[in-house]
Amino acid sequence: MKNLILFVAILTTFGFSQNVIVVDQAGGGNYLTIAAAIAAANNGDTIKVLPATYTEMLSITKGVNLVAMDTNTVIQYSYSYTITFSTGTTNGSLIGFKVKANMSFAGNNFIVGGNIFEQGAISATANTNDVTFASNTFRGGSISLGMGTGSANFTDNKLYGLALTSSHSARELIVKNNIFNYSTINASSSGNGKTVVFNNTF
Repeated sequence: MKNLILFVAILTTFGFSQNVIVVDQAGGGNYLTIAAAIAAANNGDTIKVLPATYTEMLSITKGVNLVAMDTNTVIQYSYSYTITFSTGTTNGSLIGFKVKANMSFAGNNFIVGGNIFEQGAISATANTNDVTFASNTFRGGSISLGMGTGSANFTDNKLYGLALTSSHSARELIVKNNIFNYSTINASSSGNGKTVVFNNTF
């Protein structure tokens, strides 16, 4: 909860939030599903999601901030890529969820913080610029960062049985202050790319 409060404070401080849309399966919010809230949102809006299990496939083409009340807020779906931030998306975020799904990025300026990921595959394509993974817990699964231009920051995460792979020509990949438990990292760079790995626990 401490990390969630911190990330919400960061989003508010930098002015990403314009309107707040509430999702509540019990009917106490603006919408019953996350997908419906995304369809109604504008760039810069925050979508606050109340605890429940949301079995949805989310295609996000807007710069919205998805913020869970706590990690009893679950997104799950059995599909190739359940959560997709598509090309053109700017300043998107996913904060405080439990995610039992695959996720992909292709766009600009993402924050992924304070989530619990279970057995999912996460990928950032060559069209992704500047993504931050901070204070997440990964239980199994994989992360593949194949970014072509921007930077990636992978900080203060806990990894349990996860494979982190990077083969990029991005400006910089920083991997710091993470805890690797039965997890691996395989990082390489080309062109102007640089990989910095320090102060991690293996």
